[in-house]
Amino acid sequence: MKETKISTLYKIKKETGADVVKGQPNLINATDKNHEKGCREWFYKFAINKMYRNETDKKELLYVFVLDKINCNVWGTLIPTKIYKKAFSRISHFYNIYAEDFLQNFWIMYYAKSCYLSDKKVYNYSISDGISSQKKIDNLDRWKRVCTLADIFKNLEPIIENDKIITKEIKEGVYIKKITWYKDTVYRLNNLVIEPLRDEAEKILKDAWGKEFCELMKKINTIHRQLVKIDGVWRSDFELTKKV
Repeated sequence: MKETKISTLYKIKKETGADVVKGQPNLINATDKNHEKGCREWFYKFAINKMYRNETDKKELLYVFVLDKINCNVWGTLIPTKIYKKAFSRISHFYNIYAEDFLQNFWIMYYAKSCYLSDKKVYNYSISDGISSQKKIDNLDRWKRVCTLADIFKNLEPIIENDKIITKEIKEGVYIKKITWYKDTVYRLNNLVIEPLRDEAEKILKDAWGKEFCELMKKINTIHRQLVKIDGVWRSDFELTKKV
């Protein structure tokens, strides 16, 4: 019987015993060399043939995920139905078409006990198409879709704030992710949105992310983050350095 991409992941699951198995993408349709280089650095930065587990009740697997040690894609991922249904039960209905994988994976890693990162390429990923590509943004409808990214955190933050299982370090990791993606959105505003639309696009960005948060981000200079393990528990070194 010919092995398929799904059967490849399933075979790895049987061999490793992991709850979740993630494969590698095969990047295709590159038109911009710089963007292709950035995509390769991002998608292939994760450790391969490596298992992450929850070792205590501190949700280490989720913590490692929010610190970008596990990719946030649901494509190329084998997820047990039971875990996936639990994950969706934590997500309220809202409109989002950008980085929706992150929110799904957050709750998948919340309920999973282990995740294995394989070196097998199981998904063809077109890096020159879609909302996350580096195409010029020449209409406000497309820009509004980009800004739905902010709604992920509007959905997630109130829930994790009241979740007693989610540690302070995990919440900090989510906030770092929020800052990172906000800065990426600002980059897209300044470099991808065409000039005639930029003023209106900036208003849309501020409405999406919140004016208070946008003003705070102007004051933040750098983010320092380090992943360390102390007494068997993952810890973060979290610091925001503000401009004076």
